[in-house]
Amino acid sequence: MLATSLAAKTASSRWRRRTACAEAQHERVRVDWATLLRRTFDVDVTRCTGCAGRMTVRAVVTGPASIHRLLAALRRARDPPVAA
Repeated sequence: MLATSLAAKTASSRWRRRTACAEAQHERVRVDWATLLRRTFDVDVTRCTGCAGRMTVRAVVTGPASIHRLLAALRRARDPPVAA
């Protein structure tokens, strides 16, 4: 009986360690988009090209209607360019 409970404790301990390692690896894998762009293209997307100040994301616009309104307000082309 003692050997069975010892084996169960050892297996349980091994499972907890594996789970903890997997969770730690998962957390390390997550890299924010600005870091990925800096590593890949050697460009800091959070630095203003005009004044060299730090920029932050203030909004994420994903809806087509919202995108059209934003581009119209900025007086930018709303439609993609025509293919030649």
